[in-house]
Amino acid sequence: MTISDGSIDDPVGTVIAVLLDGPTCLECVAAKAHVTLDGVAAAILEITKVLEVHSDRSRCGVCDEDALVFCVQKPTRVAASGDVA
Repeated sequence: MTISDGSIDDPVGTVIAVLLDGPTCLECVAAKAHVTLDGVAAAILEITKVLEVHSDRSRCGVCDEDALVFCVQKPTRVAASGDVA
């Protein structure tokens, strides 16, 4: 599985979309992305190659349970001059 694969059975894009929504526990990522827990873990490993994935013990934004949650921050745009846009 690679990020550039783009196949319909590649969950990476869907997992990124879920994680961009805010802190989410693995179980809720799996449910929202229609992926197994192992699939979510594999997708997160792939995502960490290109984006910073944050994890912390906190409330899940989906189920509101206290759990280990994950999120991805939207990357900041850098202008051609190197200034952050």
